[in-house]
Amino acid sequence: MSLGWIALIVFGSIYLIIIMIVSILAYKYQKTHTPYKKVRDEYRNEWNLLKKKSELENLLKPIEVDLELPEGEQIFFIDDEAQTIIDKLSKKEIRKSGIKSIDRIDAYYEMEDFTSFKENYKIEKNDKRKIAYDGIIFLTNRRIMFENKGEYKQLHIDKIKSIGVSIVTFQKINYKGYIIRTSDEIYRIISKKPKMIMVLEKILEMRN
Repeated sequence: MSLGWIALIVFGSIYLIIIMIVSILAYKYQKTHTPYKKVRDEYRNEWNLLKKKSELENLLKPIEVDLELPEGEQIFFIDDEAQTIIDKLSKKEIRKSGIKSIDRIDAYYEMEDFTSFKENYKIEKNDKRKIAYDGIIFLTNRRIMFENKGEYKQLHIDKIKSIGVSIVTFQKINYKGYIIRTSDEIYRIISKKPKMIMVLEKILEMRN
């Protein structure tokens, strides 16, 4: 066999291997992205409808609950079915400002208040994170209180840097939820009550 034929067979084999690898990656990409896009588009439509319905609503109505609070503090929203994942930010991420610059892909979102993250689009994910808080979330005019096994963890309103509605990817499952970011942490909250973000936004506006 001539050297030319050998070279042709080698290059042909390499080409076929490349085609196979690309096909496998494309299949994995589609398998990962199709479920995410379906949930994302559905949630985005729900969010748009909720915003339209809430345009004329007074979002800052105090809620009476059997919970002792300091004088002047009131509860304005209760998320009674929430799971919270807390991501610590690296020093490099801490230097960045706002959710937009933390692992966000501009090409994948159309609305300023709907956040997409690179983690939602990763083909392979080895998620070692755990649920930090699993319970009711109370939003007051001063803080957010996370119920956790009968105790309450709190996040002061003044520590919040940015917020947004988002798909929360956890254990390879895409959940509806929202994001709260501080200077050194991102709270990714699995929830079916994105209205929390609307009320929180009003409280933040009041305090600024």
